[in-house]
Parts: sequence; C-alpha cells; structure tokens
Amino acid sequence: MAKRFRVEIRCMHNSLARFAATAVLIEMLVLCPLFAQVTAQITGSIHDSSGALVPSAKITVVNEQTSISVEALSNQSGSYLVPLLPPGTYRITVETPGFKTVERAGVQLAVAGSAQLDFSLEVGGSTQSVTVTDTTPLLDTSSNAIGGVVTPEKVEDLPMLGRNSNALMTLVPGVRATRATTANPVLESHYQFFSINGSRPNQSQFMFDGGNNTNLTFNGPEYSPQVEEVQEFRIQTSNFSAEYSSSGGGVINVASKSGGNAVHGSLFEYFRNDILSANDFFSNSAGKARPMLRYNQFGGTVGGPIVKNRTFFFFAYEGLREEVPTVVTTSVPTALQKAGDFSQTLSSTGQMVQIFDPTTTRVNSAVPGSYIRSQFPGNRIPTSQIDPVAAKIVSYYPGATSAGNLYTGLNNYLSWPALVM
Repeated sequence: MAKRFRVEIRCMHNSLARFAATAVLIEMLVLCPLFAQVTAQITGSIHDSSGALVPSAKITVVNEQTSISVEALSNQSGSYLVPLLPPGTYRITVETPGFKTVERAGVQLAVAGSAQLDFSLEVGGSTQSVTVTDTTPLLDTSSNAIGGVVTPEKVEDLPMLGRNSNALMTLVPGVRATRATTANPVLESHYQFFSINGSRPNQSQFMFDGGNNTNLTFNGPEYSPQVEEVQEFRIQTSNFSAEYSSSGGGVINVASKSGGNAVHGSLFEYFRNDILSANDFFSNSAGKARPMLRYNQFGGTVGGPIVKNRTFFFFAYEGLREEVPTVVTTSVPTALQKAGDFSQTLSSTGQMVQIFDPTTTRVNSAVPGSYIRSQFPGNRIPTSQIDPVAAKIVSYYPGATSAGNLYTGLNNYLSWPALVM
C-alpha cells in the first residue's frame, strides 16, 4: 500500500510556496524568487521595416493560463530580455509611439529554455495592430547544451508500466536506464538510475521546480513526481552550463503543473487483474491456475485561482493498492506439539529436545548459585498445566502441509499469501 500527495500554492509575483508530502514525510520549501534553472526567458530585437533598431519599445509578455503579465523595454541597441518566466504558453505585445502594435500569441516556452523572438514594426498609429500567426518552431540560441525536452503531450499520452514520470527520460537520445531499474518497474518505488552518454548511473543531477532533488545517498531522484503533476522536463546530456556544478553525467530538470485562472482537474485509475489476463504457456502445461494479481493505481488533481491573476493553488494525489502472490515457507507446530506432546520433537542430530517443568525449579546443591528443573514425564506437558488462553491461541495456527526437514520437522508449512503493497 502506498500513497503520495502534493499541494502547491504559487504567488506568481513575489514568491513560490510549495508543500509536498510523500507517505508521512512532509517537506516545506519556500523558493523566492523562482529559480533560474526551471524558468525560461524570451529575448530578441526590435526593428522597423527598414531594418533600423527601435529603442525604448514596450514589450508585454502575458501568461495565457494565468493572465499574469511582465513588461520590459528594448535598450538603445533595440534588444530586450524578459527572464524568469515559468514554462507555459505566452502572448507577446510590442508597442511604441509612431508604430503599429504587434502581437504574437501561442509562444510556447519550455523548462529552462530561451526563445529568441525578433519583431519588425510597421509605421502607423498605436491603435492599429498587427497579429503574427507564424508557428515556426522557436530555436534556443542562448545555450549549446545537448539534450531534449519531454513535452506535456508526451507526458499525458504515452503509456507507462508503473506510471512513473522518470521513465520518460529514456525518450532522449543518450539516456539508458539500468537493468536493475527496468527488470521490474512495477515493484520499483521509482526509477532511480540512468546512464547518460555512458556515464555512471549515479552521476546525474536531478532538479524539481528549480530546487535540488538529488538524494545524496545514492544520487538518484529524492522525490519522483507522479505523471499527473508533471508539466514537462528537460534532460541535458552534455555541454550544460556551469550553474549545474553537481553533475558528472546529465541534468534532469522537472517542472510541475500549477493552477490558473480557470478551475481544472483530472481523475484517473489504472488497474490490472488476473481475471483480464491469460495464463502463460508453462502454467497451462503444468496444470496450474493463473497467479493472483490486483493492481490499482488511482488519484486526481485540481488547480485554480485563490486570487485571480495573482495567487493559485494546485493539488495532486496518487494512491497505489497492489496484491501480488508470493511463496512463503515457514514452520508451524505439529498436532502433537499443539497438544503439549514433545516426545517426537528432535534436534538436527535426531536427539529428543528435552523440555522441563518450571514448577520444579530448585537450588542445584552440586553447583552453588545455580538452579535445576525436572524434565516433564515422557517429554509431555500435562493438560492441567497448559494455560487455556495459550491453548486457544495455538489452535489458530494452520496445520502443517508437509513433514518438513529431516528430524526437526522445520519448514513444514508452504503458503501463497497475497503481498499487499
């Protein structure tokens, strides 16, 4: 049985407060301002139709989900920079006296990315506007890092055994999961180790919403976010900048979802059951039934505004209920032992294991300071000396399924209980 949930409250202008809990671990992080490792930026230049650069142009960048806007001015060289933008979709407006207003919507910014947008202004009144509908993919010219971005579409649509978002890292060229990680991903608590471009699996750096997410014990992810709370993430496999100083392999930078002006959410459940599965060839040949399997992974998310255009919340929960068959070999009392008869209880050498009557405890005159007891007659406990409560408890022990080990009779019980996780 496992569960995890996460609550996030974002104050987009000044601070970010995030409350995260996994099982009984509650962690509070206050990040102010947003870390550069997870935010994106827009840069470029403003010029007129003749190619002359335009200084002091007003650039307004609006997040289409939250309607939060950021303003900047182009410098004397006509260049501008709008940093510290959370990943998402933006609308950009450029205006300056004597020129028509230019607007471009649907600009997608990826986590830790930089988009270059140059604008050409036409002479005209500021009340006139030009809408740019060009959908050419934006190039990140600010960094020579090699890697890739796992987009929201891939996070939402690709199937995953075990529903672990870290598994999507293998979509990026050069990233390989270790065999120990992929051997049984359903039972793994989370994907931990990845080799990036041949590096050792424990040399990568994990980031989550701009904060360090690397477990210093094994250099894997400290917290593995569920799929429904991940917006996107970037994997940098080489040539990343010096700000990532703790990695000898690669850098994994995860950005989580957040609330917006509109209330939105999701519900999900993924399940597996032996009733819906076919038995395998070898079990059929041996006449064995399908092994039991119960696997339910469920949860949901909800996000929305607290103060419109300013403060938002996002809540994510995921639960896991899993029952898988397991073989257990153990020892249980024999029918004679339940009745107090230990005359057939032998040691590994075939000698009877003697039991003694505690009511006969007396001083050993042969060895001063020691005590001795008398053996039960026939190595059997009289019924009158067996506590009725103990006798009732012993009756609940299951019967032996085999003779067990030679002489001792140990390991005489075999069962297939369901392992609940």
